[in-house]
Amino acid sequence: MMNHNRQAVSAMRRQVSFFAASLSSPRRTGALAPSSGMLGRAMARAAGASDPAKILEFGPGTGTVTSKLIEAGAREENLTLVELNPVFAHLLADRFPLARVISGEALAVAEALRQERTMFSSVVSSLPCMNFPHEFRENLLVKSMELLQPGRPLVQFTYSLAPPLPKLPTVRVTRTRRIWANMPPAVVWSYRIRLGSGQGEERGENAG
Repeated sequence: MMNHNRQAVSAMRRQVSFFAASLSSPRRTGALAPSSGMLGRAMARAAGASDPAKILEFGPGTGTVTSKLIEAGAREENLTLVELNPVFAHLLADRFPLARVISGEALAVAEALRQERTMFSSVVSSLPCMNFPHEFRENLLVKSMELLQPGRPLVQFTYSLAPPLPKLPTVRVTRTRRIWANMPPAVVWSYRIRLGSGQGEERGENAG
């Protein structure tokens, strides 16, 4: 019972922290509530989360998607979590003590990881990309591709009807159906370096 109460208090603390952040910096937070479990599971499927997977997560917030990556089989110690908000970064470090938590801006951290020659099985992003200029979104795509093992995905969700990241001729794009159970409804997009010729945007698996 005491453990259940601690979990409830911790969950409430995360909800309050997220709501406060959304009020103080709505463009950077991008939502009034954390992602739903259904959206988190769709992102974990798209990322191919599994025991050996080494995953980089941008904008994990309070860790909703992070927890679904672990539920899908990813090992906590194989996660690198990049969060700009220092309050969220502290919550993540408490909630996922085995993960590497980096408090910093996504593009700057991506460049530092590239210089470290660190490679990942997938990159998962919950950044509110449509709130950022085209240059930022293109740089996020390019820098993520530089950190990925061949054929592995950058996974990005959006509430928008439009793709969250720009199209590049060297990148293949797939998407899920809209996840209506999430509030607001969202779509999960996946981006991979083309290993050969093929179509551009393709319909991916059903997220439901």
